Amino acid sequence: MTTLASIEADGSRLMRTYVVTREDFTLTDQFRVKIQDIVCAYAPFTPLLRAGATIEEVYVKTDGSLIGTHVVSQRSCTS
Repeated sequence: MTTLASIEADGSRLMRTYVVTREDFTLTDQFRVKIQDIVCAYAPFTPLLRAGATIEEVYVKTDGSLIGTHVVSQRSCTS
């Protein structure tokens, strides 16, 4: 199970942190592509990305330790 735990903004960076309860979860290349597709297709993010913002998706374990991150920008959405 993955739960959105927090959303923070710092300048032009929007960081969304997810807590993952599955012990065997990893950020595979295939999962990163899905993140990219979802963020790029999410209409409320379009104006942010066009204005130069980055969306950072952060995945942590229940103890708070980092699993991994994926950063999405307008440039990555168009490539």
